[in-house]
Amino acid sequence: MDKLKSMDPKKLGIVAAAITVVLGAIVFFSVTADIKELAIVLVIVQAVWVFFIVAVIMGSGSDKKKSDKYRKLFMNLPIGFAQAEIINDGAGEAKGYKVVDANNTFGEYFNLDREEYIGRVLGESRVEVLQDINAWFKAYNTSGTQEGDLMEVEITMEKLDKVFNTVMYKSESDHINMVVIDVTQQKETEQKLSKAIEDSNAAYKTQAEFLANMSHEIRTPINGILGMVQLTLMADDLQADYRDNLITAKNCADNLLRLINDILDISKLEAGKYKIKEENTDIKSAIEETVAAHVPQATNKGIGLDLSFGNNIPKMVRADGQRIQQVLNCLLSNAVKFTSDGGVRVKIAAIDDKEDMIKLRIAVADTGIGISDANMSKLFIRFSQVDSSDTRKYGGSGLGLVISKQIIELMNGTISVQSKEGIGSTFIAEIPLKIVKAADVPVTDDDEDKDPAVYSINNSNGKNARILVAEDEPVNQQVIGKLLGMAGFSYDIAENGEKAVELYKEKTYDAALFDVQMPVMDGIAATQEIRKIEHDKHKKHLPIIAVTARAMFGDKERIMKNQLDDYIAKPYNLNTVVDTLNKYIEQNDK
Repeated sequence: MDKLKSMDPKKLGIVAAAITVVLGAIVFFSVTADIKELAIVLVIVQAVWVFFIVAVIMGSGSDKKKSDKYRKLFMNLPIGFAQAEIINDGAGEAKGYKVVDANNTFGEYFNLDREEYIGRVLGESRVEVLQDINAWFKAYNTSGTQEGDLMEVEITMEKLDKVFNTVMYKSESDHINMVVIDVTQQKETEQKLSKAIEDSNAAYKTQAEFLANMSHEIRTPINGILGMVQLTLMADDLQADYRDNLITAKNCADNLLRLINDILDISKLEAGKYKIKEENTDIKSAIEETVAAHVPQATNKGIGLDLSFGNNIPKMVRADGQRIQQVLNCLLSNAVKFTSDGGVRVKIAAIDDKEDMIKLRIAVADTGIGISDANMSKLFIRFSQVDSSDTRKYGGSGLGLVISKQIIELMNGTISVQSKEGIGSTFIAEIPLKIVKAADVPVTDDDEDKDPAVYSINNSNGKNARILVAEDEPVNQQVIGKLLGMAGFSYDIAENGEKAVELYKEKTYDAALFDVQMPVMDGIAATQEIRKIEHDKHKKHLPIIAVTARAMFGDKERIMKNQLDDYIAKPYNLNTVVDTLNKYIEQNDK
């Protein structure tokens, strides 16, 4: 302390400020975001203490009482401080370090009594901790530092089971000062947080893998069901009651697929991979189409389903029409499901309309069972249902409203609900949309057939192309075989990638359809093997299309990186397969 008193005041102030800055950096950058506010407070406290000491040393020499008062403050600083004198031999080489002053916290940090180190040469002590501290002073002094240079080091003392952040500096050429902060608790917190993050990531990875496997395992048989149903519905001589039965079976499979897609949507939303695709949309037609799809169910229940539009609804807007339809479909499904008497009303309005923007307001009101105040909080929580008992009357996964809310929020919109138990509910979604002027709308062919329920195969290229198929599941082999045969293609089917490569070596093909997950050799490995053969033997490029039940977010991108040409997710629409094949066959013919 006497040495500090003798220092030039300006120089001492600079040293104190430098210590404060370094301590602040140590604390701030070594903590997590959750405790940075606390770190900032600690730095401020440290700064106050350091500048207190500077003020005392600079101005209290003539006042014994003040000196004692501030000496007491120094001794009880919440950080450790020690000053060591460099002991030189006759040749001017350092031979030891004697502690000339230290505060109480310094001794407490290292479980030392003052008598063990004050006025003593550290290297001569038999106390192991003091030997370590001596090594710290020696390391700083022999590191080439000059007077005023700061050195910050994090030190772990296993024998004390503690971690310290230290700052060392020379206040004079023959004195070294050490500031010490015990960061053991902070490090333990960091380790716990790091472990929690690792556990969370592992849990998320496990969940993602489970969803991916379940999606694959469920999509594969659904593809067989829907494929066979679609193929059968193409028969011209199918009896009307058989056709109705098959359409019912197809609708059930579609509902199951919708549930799977909901689960995938949740995983995409949680991972931030869900994308909103804005394009020119005939919003009125999109809404009319969605409502019309629910008319049969409402009619079967004997309830009404009405749709009305405000006068200022624009024809075309920039929007993700499919996502808006998805939200409306969810609201309508719930409204029809929970309504037994009365009906459902859909009201569409454009509010807050400006020159080129509107806020589309979709209100779906029903006279159903309603929702109690106690259950309102369950509406937008995933897998949560108002009635989760074993005797519940209404089914559902509890995902639809959660997904709808997040989709609407991605479109910068809002969703709210008004409900009275026993009277009914009204769900209101408001979505800001940009109006598309008529002059900006490209001319399209209104007669283009967009109805996926038309069960026919259109092979427009007129060529009896040969297709190589790799598919391990027997039912899906039948589906794809019958489809290709009906479309006029020749084909060979291999039950794994290895046999597909052997067939490729023996015959010439115009395109290939490869499942990704197969035994022996998967579709990706088979593709890479074929690409290698193409390169080595200068063969023509074979268009290879992945046809897979791997449909989680990122799967398409991951698969396409492996030299495949296109991707079709199972279950697929039969015409999608034929149209995709035709596209690549025609390209190869050019």
